[in-house]
Formats: sequence, C-alpha cells, structure tokens
Amino acid sequence: MKTLLFLVLFSTIISNAQKSKIQEKKNETINLAVNLNDIANNIEETLKKGKYKLKVYGKIDNNIHYINIKQEQTIFVEPPLEIDKNEFTKENQFDTIKFEYERFFEFEIKNRTKFEVVVQIMSVETNKLVREIKITYNSLKNKKWISSVGISSNFLINKDTYRTVKDGDLFKIKRDGSQEILQIIPLIQFSFINLEKDSGFAPTGGIGFDTENISAFIGGSYYIGQNVFITGGISLHKQKRLNNLYNVGQELSEAVDKSTVNIEYYRFNPFISFTYRFSSNILKK
Repeated sequence: MKTLLFLVLFSTIISNAQKSKIQEKKNETINLAVNLNDIANNIEETLKKGKYKLKVYGKIDNNIHYINIKQEQTIFVEPPLEIDKNEFTKENQFDTIKFEYERFFEFEIKNRTKFEVVVQIMSVETNKLVREIKITYNSLKNKKWISSVGISSNFLINKDTYRTVKDGDLFKIKRDGSQEILQIIPLIQFSFINLEKDSGFAPTGGIGFDTENISAFIGGSYYIGQNVFITGGISLHKQKRLNNLYNVGQELSEAVDKSTVNIEYYRFNPFISFTYRFSSNILKK
C-alpha cells in the first residue's frame, strides 16, 4: 500500500514538473531581428503561436532621411533627431553622419493572426518617400487537409442476391445470399488534421475505386504521428438487390439470368479504413 501511494505521489510530482516546463516554454518570448540595411523591401514569414520581440535596427543618414513606422493600424512618426557627436562614424574617406536606429516591438502570434510593421524612409528635404520596407509575420496554419491512401472494409447490411431455381416444370425465384458480407475497396482519403498535434481526431472524406465502380466515404479518423489513419463512418457504393420486376417465390416458365434478376443500386453501409499519409499530396505533380 505504501509503495502504491509512493508511486502515485511520484507520478504526480513528475506530471506537475512537466506541465510547469511546458507552461514556461509557452510563456517564453522569442527574439527576432531585422536589419534595415540588409533586407529586401518586403519580407514575409510564418511563425508558430507564441510571444515575440522584434528588433528593427539599421543606420540612416540623419541629415538626409528620417523614419516613419506603421505598426498595424497605428502610425508612429519619428522626425529627425538631434545629432549626438558620439554617434558619428567615418566610412571610407568621407565624413558621413550616421544615426543608429533601433526599435522594439512586442507581439503575440495566435491562431489566424497577422502582425505587420511598415518602415518608411523619408526625405528630410522633401518629406517624400524614399523607400518602404514591409515586415509581415503570419501565424502558422494549425489545421490542414492532407491526403492518405489505403484500403477500406465495407460491411454490407443487406447482402442478399437472388436467382431462379428449377421447381418441377417451373422456375422459382429464391434468395441466393452469395453476395459478399465484406467488401475491400482501395481508397484515397482527405483528413482535416491539427498540425500541432501528433495524434488526434479529424473529419475525413474519401473516394474509393474498385474494378467497376466508384464509392464515396465520410467519417471520422484517429491519426497517429500524422501518418497512420484509422477511420470509421459510412460509405455510399453499389451493391445488388432483387429487381422490382420480380418477387421472392415467384414462379416463372423459364430460367432468368442472375444479371436480370438482380440489379445494382447505391446504398449506405458502415466502413472501417486503414490509410497511410505520404510526405506530400499524392494528387500534386
């Protein structure tokens, strides 16, 4: 009993420690940096959910240019600043006045969010735009449709087929029951998975192909490692039933072929499928 209590207590401590580490990781701020002198006019990146601190920095000629900053819908104007002789530098043989620009932005990326900073380098003399740099961060898509291939097992609820059997001088229509209880159909599935989870549940649809017919599938999947999918639901596919022209036990003067006694029709049946996801969408070239 004491051993059991000890194991329970030990497991609780370990579990709480792991949760604490995960929470600390979630609250951790990730640092980003953009050098205005070393980037293109537009940069766009995708980030995972979390808190970020963006450092925008660079050197501008403070006698010629000044900077406007637009963060989302708020505009911050920074006019030419007073020159500090300690910030002067000399490049090559020219006496060039430089200003070290540096600004920080703190933001959080959540589901379907976008953070944008627009940096405008303006002319001091004309107040006209010289260069505009747009920095955009988009949230990572946490859900996505992905494809997988495999086989499905369709369970036929109504498996009866019919045929004519000789009964004296006549022929009677009798239940044959030769239709398979289980049909195996190759299929392609499309599942809407959560990219942030290695395993979980996802809505799924699919298309199956056999040698003669096309089947449709819809249901729910449990995916493992975002690669293996176990799916259950209902499928719509062809199977056989008695032709409306005939009845069970009906007497006929001559034998009728099974293809005439039975007709094909679409019916919903339960299914279970096992599929595997390849590294890329198999429908894309």
